[in-house]
Amino acid sequence: MKKALTIALILVLAVSLVLTACTSSGASSTSGSASSGKALNIALVVGANFGDKSFNDSALAGLKLAKADHGITYNTFECGGDNTKAEPALKDYAEGANGKYDLILSSSTSLRQYCETVAVNHPDQKFMMYDVVPQIENRDNIYACTYKQNEVSYLAGMIAAKMSKTGVIGAIGGDDIEVINDFMVGYIEGAQKMNSAIKVSIAYIGNWTDIAKSKELTLTEMQQGADLVYNVAGSAGEGIFQAAVQTPNTWGIGVDSDQYAAYKDKDATLAGKILTSAMKRVDLSIQRAVDLLSKGTLPFGKDEALGIKENGVGLALNENYLKNVPADIQASITATTADIVAGKIAIGTAYGKTAEQIAAIRNAVKP
Repeated sequence: MKKALTIALILVLAVSLVLTACTSSGASSTSGSASSGKALNIALVVGANFGDKSFNDSALAGLKLAKADHGITYNTFECGGDNTKAEPALKDYAEGANGKYDLILSSSTSLRQYCETVAVNHPDQKFMMYDVVPQIENRDNIYACTYKQNEVSYLAGMIAAKMSKTGVIGAIGGDDIEVINDFMVGYIEGAQKMNSAIKVSIAYIGNWTDIAKSKELTLTEMQQGADLVYNVAGSAGEGIFQAAVQTPNTWGIGVDSDQYAAYKDKDATLAGKILTSAMKRVDLSIQRAVDLLSKGTLPFGKDEALGIKENGVGLALNENYLKNVPADIQASITATTADIVAGKIAIGTAYGKTAEQIAAIRNAVKP
């Protein structure tokens, strides 16, 4: 009897050890890559610098979100405005100079040619280009997304036109290029929806870092009567808000990130001049891409255009917006947003238009 009991206890213990081992193995396999159990390793190359409180900071925020979701590791490289630094940086990452990367991210149209060149020469490496439409045929190792900035700019234009007391609004672009003009086209159309006689003053800095020039151009637009100016110049757009601080009864609208939130703790007076921001949700698009990569479903070889419906763009409906934008305008923005999501509003785009056509759109509303 004792012998039988001893054998039974041994069997129970053995089964218990097997179950414990199985449970431990299953728990460890849930982290990191779905295929290997290892944490995904990501690299990011940006054309300017982090700390812009706008486009590049949003990309970095996306990596941090992905790290929280999936425990990824990542490295970053800042070109500092010198785009020629992008190709060697991308090449080093692709050739594994600092280890193997599951995905290499490259930002914006300005770096497109460098990423495409490196991608063609490294077909086994996976790349993601965001805020860009690729122009190569054989790109099975590239996933690309762009953003419908014309949609959120349409809403920004509506607000600008309704808030303006002078009938003149402005916008400052980083450069006279297709993606920036897509902002401008949407902005003009949204403003015209609210005021068919609106005038829009538009100027370009020629870069994304010159705050002093941005301020100078903004003050010129304000002298022309603009009482609200839209930032489409990234970190250089701080000059718009500086100009608004020293000019009574004027506003700025931010871009890419919630710039009111970004400046609030640093300079509350400047932040108070940022009525809202037209956000390009680079952060959420990167978070989403890494999630799809972890599942093996990121659609390489394809482009995606992310708009309001896909959380690719959206207005910052923060406390400053709620405090300063009248309720009737807020209601109009809410209704129009729903119509855009439902596909009831066709918004013009700069994509596919010639330089002459873009110039004609600008000149039609020039003060």
